Amino acid sequence: MNNFESIELGGLVYHFNISDLVEMVDENNVHISPSGSIFCKKSVRRGIVPIMLEEILNTRIMVKKAMKGYKDNKVTFLI
Repeated sequence: MNNFESIELGGLVYHFNISDLVEMVDENNVHISPSGSIFCKKSVRRGIVPIMLEEILNTRIMVKKAMKGYKDNKVTFLI
């Protein structure tokens, strides 16, 4: 793998192109913490927590809209 570096993230080994990382640092799209952790801006990649929260909230909205249609049927509404 030419110009690639490997780092261990938990139980996974991640391979990345060093030139891509340098480019992102030059464009201020990443932050490297004192402990060596790398964080990118949400314009580069959204985090897993915001994605999961959005999906949960969208599902909740969908279920609430569907439940409004069954308001008169108490048995179905309780399910």
